[in-house]
Amino acid sequence: MFEFLRKNRRTIYLITLIGFAAGIFVGFGGYAIYRSYDAVATVNSVKIPYSRYQYYFSQTLENYRDQGKEFTEDVYQQIKREVLSELIQEEVFWQESKKFAIKVPDKELAYTIQQYPVFQRDGKFDIRLYYQILYHRLRTTPSEFELSRRKSIAIIKLRKLIMSLAKISPFELEYEYRRRFPTKATANFDKEKEKFLEELTTERITAIFNEWYNVLNRQVQVKEYLSRIEREAGK
Repeated sequence: MFEFLRKNRRTIYLITLIGFAAGIFVGFGGYAIYRSYDAVATVNSVKIPYSRYQYYFSQTLENYRDQGKEFTEDVYQQIKREVLSELIQEEVFWQESKKFAIKVPDKELAYTIQQYPVFQRDGKFDIRLYYQILYHRLRTTPSEFELSRRKSIAIIKLRKLIMSLAKISPFELEYEYRRRFPTKATANFDKEKEKFLEELTTERITAIFNEWYNVLNRQVQVKEYLSRIEREAGK
């Protein structure tokens, strides 16, 4: 059953949201363009299949049309860029999760999938419904969907791991408050410490992620082939 995740990431986004901002890694490593029809891009020499890009792109177009939004050439080009960017982002984070030895056991993956209401009948996971939705509605295979979901779970774990570095001790909190507001009394700190903790935590998380992104930007090598493929295909 664990093949269900890979190609349906866009539909899964409607079920579970991942907290990474879209487009943050558009500049990774600088994009180089080469002829390669079996891949739409590579991340550290790992190929992202062109067929996978085509699938996501068609799914995105369908979702867009289903929402009744106005469809223009600018929107069409924007969707292409966003789909490619998201696939690259996913591969970057997936590779990073492996560096941190983050695992997604089969039991955890199965439990997560079984909790989706769309795969349930009368409140219980239904294996036949699961396959029906995969093959007929989502037009993907169990192996592809399950790999995609495994990646998503690993990426969430990676994000949580990095966020855990932003933990602030009571001593740090009070020290930073008095450093920034030396004229305020102790009573002010007692009243404002919860709000200040939230603000300081947000600052630290942002700083940690920005530094992490900068390191990745120097290390990750991305090559993008889509522009060349489309030019040679006359699109």
